[in-house]
Amino acid sequence: IDITRNSPGEADGYLPRALSNYAVLLLDLYRAEEAEPYSAEALRVSRAFFGETHRTTVLARGNYAQVLQELQRKEEALPLLEQNLAVFRETLGERNPQTLLAMNNYAGGLIEVGRAEEALPTFERALEVRREVLGEKHPDTIHSISTYATTLTYVGRDEEAVPLLAEVVRLRTEIQGPRHQDTLQALNNQGALLSKLDRLDEAEAAYRTALPIARDVLGERSIVA
Repeated sequence: IDITRNSPGEADGYLPRALSNYAVLLLDLYRAEEAEPYSAEALRVSRAFFGETHRTTVLARGNYAQVLQELQRKEEALPLLEQNLAVFRETLGERNPQTLLAMNNYAGGLIEVGRAEEALPTFERALEVRREVLGEKHPDTIHSISTYATTLTYVGRDEEAVPLLAEVVRLRTEIQGPRHQDTLQALNNQGALLSKLDRLDEAEAAYRTALPIARDVLGERSIVA
């Protein structure tokens, strides 16, 4: 950063990258307060040097949004996530993995500020495209199924979430195995939703499947849900 600040010409284009890299490092060290001014400057400089749609600006904008979210400034982060999604849709198309990730990030940002109803169509569309492009067994697709199901429960559509969580359990068991922590978490989520719906026999079955495996894999004293 010090070198690029004092170097003319092409180094100007490297400055936002150096600033972003340093901000990401600080964020990884849980020093979000220190990361914020570097991340903000990275976005400002990149916009001026590269414009709004250049990859460096997109990355800087995403990094700054992440810093703002860590600082609980989630309303400020949301338009940055929305702008990145618009750029990816325009430049890469909706079926590109980066666009799909941006869709999830934006919808997640909406959830963070209590706007689950608005997030639902974006999560649903991301799931549709991932099923088509990646197939149901891809990790990103399974993640989308789980996220969409969880969002349905946020808006009171619990019954619609039941078959989706059952699908997550089936896929995680088949692909990752019954002893994987993701599978155990999926069973726990399924049991919690079925309990909420007063479908207690089904909930008990999910918990009975998970409990002995969890005891064996995680130990009796584990606090992992």
